[in-house]
Amino acid sequence: MSLKRNVKIASFAIGVVASSIAFAEPAVIIVGDTCGMLDGDGAFISTTDTKTVNTNSSNGRAMFKCHASDVPNSTGSAVHYDFESTELTCGILLTDGFVSTDDWKQVVDTEGNAVLTCKYKED
Repeated sequence: MSLKRNVKIASFAIGVVASSIAFAEPAVIIVGDTCGMLDGDGAFISTTDTKTVNTNSSNGRAMFKCHASDVPNSTGSAVHYDFESTELTCGILLTDGFVSTDDWKQVVDTEGNAVLTCKYKED
């Protein structure tokens, strides 16, 4: 079974953070918040071992970045995910509502360190 079929159920769960952000605010750094991502083996995980950076601007752009450690990866190599490889979108909770984007990437290295980056731009 392909990764696309295994994790499609989580398509709006990747990257959702409990905090919300507003446009035109400075970067917000949150430690220990909840972040959903894929582990190195393709399973959806939710972790609070995180450092989340939310940035946004007055021109309708936002970036969500989540760092996590101790993420399972039994592959023996770094694993890269994005919309093209999974067909999943990344969700960002803004003060004016939830948005999803296909502009995201995630890397899980061999040491179990993971970084998820999601970018959003208003149409």
